[in-house]
Amino acid sequence: MSILSNSIGQVLTSAASLSGESITYDQDGEVVAITGAVRGSTNQEAESNFPGSRIADRSVDWIIEASQLKTAGDVTIVPARGDTITDGAGKVYRVMPFSSGSDLWKWVDREGKTRRRIFTKERN
Repeated sequence: MSILSNSIGQVLTSAASLSGESITYDQDGEVVAITGAVRGSTNQEAESNFPGSRIADRSVDWIIEASQLKTAGDVTIVPARGDTITDGAGKVYRVMPFSSGSDLWKWVDREGKTRRRIFTKERN
């Protein structure tokens, strides 16, 4: 790995240990406990169809170590639309693309592929 990839990995490891949360990830009833998930957000504004108004949207992003996204049978979970993440306070977030046509998740470290950024929206 490159020096930059190593540095990014070290920063993400520090972030997970300092501000990471314990969450649960649920895909079709397969629930996985995850530690050190780092919560973030992405904001976007767009013009609406009504003059003088804008539409604002916010995604709650989760950076999760890919190695933790495995079933009890050691099968890798690939985030899919409709999966849910529940935080420690019991709030439920549904895996959804940030905007129409965008990805559900992305590799944070494309070279090492050790962490995923998963896009969610709070479920009401």
